[in-house]
Amino acid sequence: MDWARGNYTVMSRGGRVESPSGSGELKKQVQMIAEGSVLYSAGAPQGAAADVAPDGFAHPVFRAGFALSIPLPGGEGSAS
Repeated sequence: MDWARGNYTVMSRGGRVESPSGSGELKKQVQMIAEGSVLYSAGAPQGAAADVAPDGFAHPVFRAGFALSIPLPGGEGSAS
């Protein structure tokens, strides 16, 4: 990812756990790219589903952010 290019916003996501194992505890904060952001990458973007469960929680709690990746013309190596 070329973080010097593109137009994007990084945001902090949190929230509370809702589970039969326990509700109301704060999830761990995780940094994510905001909806509508435009990123530049020479290859396919990589991501992960972070475990944001509170320490000692009964099971993992995952935060997933799915990207819609659309190649744009005019990048390096293209014949534009």
